[in-house]
Amino acid sequence: MTSGPSCAFCGRSGIKMSQEHVFPQWLSRNGSRRAGGDYIMERGAKTITTPLIEVTTKRVCKDCNTGWLSRIETGAKAVLEPLLDDAATSITEVDRWIIARWFTKTILTAQLAIFSRSSVGIASDQSYRNFYMRPFPPDNAIILISAYVGPIPPIDFKMGAVTAQGSRGFRAFFHFHRVVLTFFSADPDNQINFPWPRDFHTACRLLWPPRRGFFDLDNDPTLPCSWPPPCALNEAAIKEYQRRMKEAVEE
Repeated sequence: MTSGPSCAFCGRSGIKMSQEHVFPQWLSRNGSRRAGGDYIMERGAKTITTPLIEVTTKRVCKDCNTGWLSRIETGAKAVLEPLLDDAATSITEVDRWIIARWFTKTILTAQLAIFSRSSVGIASDQSYRNFYMRPFPPDNAIILISAYVGPIPPIDFKMGAVTAQGSRGFRAFFHFHRVVLTFFSADPDNQINFPWPRDFHTACRLLWPPRRGFFDLDNDPTLPCSWPPPCALNEAAIKEYQRRMKEAVEE
């Protein structure tokens, strides 16, 4: 007799699972309102038109979904909406952690929706347990936020595994409206061996880790950082950035 599926985060089995949205409804409503219409999603051979982005997983228990994961979403909404509405002029030191924590949660739940239980995804099972016990980005996470100017896609979300030199890690890219988030799983002391696009340092702000002098940025983790950055990524810069990320992942 089996005890039923277990929650990816808390690990408990024999309890009720629920439907967890990878992208919260407040975010998808914001995007469809700005884009002036619905989202177009490809599901196999079908094309679906929907006002909300219905990417969900049933591998999270109801207690986690409606409890601490819901509180992460609520906190992120209060911080991200002013950035999306061009109302924010700075990102506080606490807000940096709130966004970084939300992005980590989004990456983990996206993997649950994309990969089957029997598949090996980009994040290990232990990554979920660690996030449950301590809802912070991983110690080897580097998370950046950038501004964007140009034609606006509703959502562009990509993930890729990094297995160079026998190490396991991943990279993720999230572009929503005027905000671009990137996640690198790497050794922070080596500051990532990555071919950054030209002027990228002037177009990003460091969210995680809270360290001084990272990437030679003028960063004081105890102070707010100004928003938007002096330079914004345009459509060409985004394509080049994604190309370099893809090549780095496939090395």
